[in-house]
Amino acid sequence: MSNKVYQIVTKKIIERLEKGQVAWQKGWLTNKYNYQYKNNYKGINLLLLDKPGGYLTFNQIRKMKNCKLKKGSKSEIIIAYTKKSYYKEIEKENGEVEKEKVEYMKPYYHRVFHESDVEGLKSSLKNNNDISPIESAENIIENFIDKPEIKIKLSDSAFYQPTNDKVVTPKKEQFADINEYYSTLFHELAHSTGHKSRLNRFSNSADQFIFASESYSKEELVAEISSAMLCNIAGIETEKTLENSAGYIKGWLEKLRNDNKLIVQASNKAQKVIDHITAEKKAEQKTA
Repeated sequence: MSNKVYQIVTKKIIERLEKGQVAWQKGWLTNKYNYQYKNNYKGINLLLLDKPGGYLTFNQIRKMKNCKLKKGSKSEIIIAYTKKSYYKEIEKENGEVEKEKVEYMKPYYHRVFHESDVEGLKSSLKNNNDISPIESAENIIENFIDKPEIKIKLSDSAFYQPTNDKVVTPKKEQFADINEYYSTLFHELAHSTGHKSRLNRFSNSADQFIFASESYSKEELVAEISSAMLCNIAGIETEKTLENSAGYIKGWLEKLRNDNKLIVQASNKAQKVIDHITAEKKAEQKTA
């Protein structure tokens, strides 16, 4: 594969960074809300609920036509508050006693089920965009010979776990743009090439896996530039994916004192990432 693709993508990213303001936006849905009323849950409920998406009470499910709870479904708890009041006696300076109303919010809990636990229910995660698999992108993933375990599930986040060599990414339905789904998955697969069984990129420095440390930040640059390159190779690069990559890179560069030379250094490492991930495809092209 020609080095030209790496130079082109790196140049595009630098051009966007030089334009000024670019900001990264999470490409997938993370909201947790009441399915019927679309009210977003807040506070402690964000921690109590496991999956993003809509939730319903048993009574809400029961009242929905042609819908029923799947056998074996488990409920989750959410906390709500109701206004309560009581009267307390207040003694005034003249000795008279008056009753004063005191209002407070009393917490209580009730149980809800995730929309995926309900048969016959239209998913609120699906959107009007095409979320069908893209063959060119799927081929890159498939041809990654020694790829890690890939787990695709309803999730708040995407990440690579080096301890058990596993990539976790949100489902396609959570993304407003299918290209962003692949960009996210490519990013995490790029991280996985740092494993000792592959390119052994992860150093033994104490801050390697400490969020926002120098080593961590540099690894994020490598992964995101690799992702942008893979999108280009797959033919799914768009203005939106490139702009989002530039925004993500900008965020990590700020933690590295905005040293743009690091982009070129990370790009060189990204080339090794791409060569590793596409190794089988390269071998096939040579024998063709």
